[in-house]
Amino acid sequence: MPKLKIALIDDDHARADYIKNSLLENDFEVVACLTLDHLNIFRLEDLQADVILLDMDHPHRDIIESCVSSYDLPTVLFTKNSDKDTIKQAIDAGVTAYIVDGIDPARLHTILEISIEQYKKHLCTRQISQNPYPIRVLPS
Repeated sequence: MPKLKIALIDDDHARADYIKNSLLENDFEVVACLTLDHLNIFRLEDLQADVILLDMDHPHRDIIESCVSSYDLPTVLFTKNSDKDTIKQAIDAGVTAYIVDGIDPARLHTILEISIEQYKKHLCTRQISQNPYPIRVLPS
């Protein structure tokens, strides 16, 4: 099975380096390790990831929306923030998984796979809602 390609985005430099090393040690491929201050200068089209892993102490909806809409990939948010309104805003912004706890490498692969499947389901739902009556070409 090919390694999952992860784009790591964090709001803390030291933690980003620690998480990146932990991911690499646990057989993940980290294709980008960005902190929020570098997010605006990164060429989005160069990102070749399967999933975005956001790790934020204080998730902000505008940052989450920017990541979700710019990258258009499954997005998993890890945070210590269990505030109900923050969770709702993150889900509304397009996060496919909101995890309140640390990143446990033993559980991470399953969490990422679930997030990818949720994202695929969301894409199918979005396509159906955009074109609820597909045009069929009948044979002549």
